[in-house]
Formats: sequence, C-alpha cells, structure tokens
Amino acid sequence: MDRTTIRLRPDLMDRARAFASAHDASFTKVVENALEQYLAATPARRKPKSIRLKTAGGDGFVGGGSYEQALARAQDDHDRRHVGGQP
Repeated sequence: MDRTTIRLRPDLMDRARAFASAHDASFTKVVENALEQYLAATPARRKPKSIRLKTAGGDGFVGGGSYEQALARAQDDHDRRHVGGQP
C-alpha cells in the first residue's frame, strides 16, 4: 500500500473522521471506500474521436483570408458550377 498526502477542507476532514469513528473504521478506509464508489459511479471520459471534414467539392478552401472572403469564394465557386455565371 502506498502512502500519499491529500489536502482536504477542514470541515470535510472533520466529517470523514467522525464517520470513521462512528463506523469503527480508519480514516484511510473511509477515503478508500469513498474514492472507489466515486470512481465506479463516474464513467471514464474517452478521448474525443477525431473527424475528417469533407469539402463541398473542388479544392476546398485554400488558406488565408477572412471568413467573409472564404464565404465569397465559396459563393463564386457555387455560381460557376451551378448557375454558369461569371462572378
């Protein structure tokens, strides 16, 4: 068994010690049991799955420029492909 130091609020320490005394248990056992119950009840977080975003066609957005510029390029590309017009 490893030894460690934990920092607790004084009121929480007092409650845990009182609980241990009332249940004829050690402070360590109370902390171990509480931690085991907490970990069992809390689902483990998984690493977020990475996703690959697909473009609507063409070469996609080429770096640089502002959002407005990128949106204008996308609209121009759409017009050329679907409307046949020249921006």
